[in-house]
Amino acid sequence: MLNKTFKSLSVKKYWRIIAVILIISGIIMVGTGYHGLTQIPVKNSEHQINSGEYESDDFNFSSNYELMMITNSNNYGLVKESMAKYISPANISKYAVKPVSSSDGTLIYKNLTGNYVFIAFNSQKPLMDYEFAKITEFNDVKYSGYLAALGALFTGSGIILLFIYIVYPKLKNNNKKI
Repeated sequence: MLNKTFKSLSVKKYWRIIAVILIISGIIMVGTGYHGLTQIPVKNSEHQINSGEYESDDFNFSSNYELMMITNSNNYGLVKESMAKYISPANISKYAVKPVSSSDGTLIYKNLTGNYVFIAFNSQKPLMDYEFAKITEFNDVKYSGYLAALGALFTGSGIILLFIYIVYPKLKNNNKKI
């Protein structure tokens, strides 16, 4: 029965159905991916300690937690909470934990244990946005990004197929009449 249905469809109708399926599934994937991307809230909680010195809330690391810090300060670092009172602009690089990765003001810290604070020295209040969550939650967000991108690709492909099999033939026929 199903085989007869597909045999009776013309190639153009077959591709139109595929295009619509791609668009619908793509929109669902984008929506699902976007929802996943918004699950870990970005927080901002710097406190001015002294003039030009700002400190975050403390982060209680265990082996399965990760910190993503976004800052616009040039002199900063994640340090053990017990050492925070001894940190100055001159020695912060000596005591600061090196991030696992850093790119364009976004710093990633993981595989740490204990209490840490992020300290930044700046003449103005610096940007200190962060996400602190379990590593598995960050992975879920990463996969949600992939899902949203794949959904956008599906939607775009469906739109192109619809254009090729619906709009383009009409434009081609209109040009013949002129």
